[in-house]
Amino acid sequence: MVRPHLSWLVTIVVMMTVVSSIRGECASVHPNCGCRSNNIYCHDLGDISQVPTFKHSNTVYGLLEIGGNTTLSTVQTGAFKGLKVKELSLSSIGITAIQSGAFSDLNDTLESLSLNSNKLETMPEDVFDGLSKLKKLILAKNKLEIVIPAWFNQLPALEHLFLSWNQFETIPDKTFNKLQNLRRLELSSNQLKTVSAAWFSQLTALETLYFDNNEFELIPDDTFKTLNQLVNLYLHGNKLKKLSKALFSHTPTLQVLHIGGNHLRTIPDDTFNDLHQLNYLSLYYNFLTTVKTAWFRQLTNLETLDLSLNRFETIPEGAFEGLNKLKTLRLNHYRLKTLNYALVQDKPHLKSLTLYGNPLECDCRLAWVRTMADILTGFTALCASPPSVKGTAVVAYDISTCAATTTETGISSL
Repeated sequence: MVRPHLSWLVTIVVMMTVVSSIRGECASVHPNCGCRSNNIYCHDLGDISQVPTFKHSNTVYGLLEIGGNTTLSTVQTGAFKGLKVKELSLSSIGITAIQSGAFSDLNDTLESLSLNSNKLETMPEDVFDGLSKLKKLILAKNKLEIVIPAWFNQLPALEHLFLSWNQFETIPDKTFNKLQNLRRLELSSNQLKTVSAAWFSQLTALETLYFDNNEFELIPDDTFKTLNQLVNLYLHGNKLKKLSKALFSHTPTLQVLHIGGNHLRTIPDDTFNDLHQLNYLSLYYNFLTTVKTAWFRQLTNLETLDLSLNRFETIPEGAFEGLNKLKTLRLNHYRLKTLNYALVQDKPHLKSLTLYGNPLECDCRLAWVRTMADILTGFTALCASPPSVKGTAVVAYDISTCAATTTETGISSL
């Protein structure tokens, strides 16, 4: 007769043995594949023509990663037969072809698929059919030239789509129409020359759009009309020559707007009037010659403003009026010789002001900078003249001779 406490001990030992056996079981067959923490890693497989074979398993693995020193030419039909995986990483392994049905055995489990940094030029229309649980798809840094709308027709759960760094010159109008749960779309660094409002018309859940470093000169007024949940918009590095004053009228939730590195020479007064939640705005590296006082009046929540690398010689009083939450102001590489204290007065949260690359004349008109040196922890600028102080930090300029010509606030009375 087995004593009660021994019976419990035997049960525990048997259970531990079973658990240990399950943990030790791995669906990999290739000697360079192994399991760790419920993930399968296949590294340094050398040059292989197709995905290695895996054993049938009822385990749902968190990740299958094929990488390291591996060159895989083709992802064949039924490549993952018998596997259940939530995340599949096939990045940077030189894939040139994917066959129809390559991922069909993962239809019930796959949530994330990484195919970035390969050599794909095209894919079958049905390549992603049936991946009803897929939330993230990364196709960036390939050689894709044509977008096929059918790729995305059966991905109802998709939330993140990365198509940057390919060679797309255009996109068919209804390409993204079935992706109504999409929250992030990246189209950066392609060769898109025109923009169609139809691309985004059904993306009502979109929060982040990377549309930078393409080649378009104009964005139609209604392009973002349905994107009333948009939070982050990146348009930098294009060839935009003008902005419509209605372009952002339907994006009231926008918090980050990056329009730097374009060809803008002016901006309509009311362009940003509806962006009351905006906290970051970059207009750097354009051809702007004048700052209009109406541009920023409604941006009451703005914290960072970057106007660097434009062609301003002066900035009018009142240009930053109402920006009471401003923390960072970048005015680098202009033609500014001085900066009026009134522009930054009444900015209680301002901590960083940068003016480097300007031909600043260090005289009593800049005396206020020295008095605010302890507050502006991020201040950077050098004197360009007079010759006796050229190259000296503006904050180190001797203001003792300015005592008789400055007001209590530090503004020059000259």
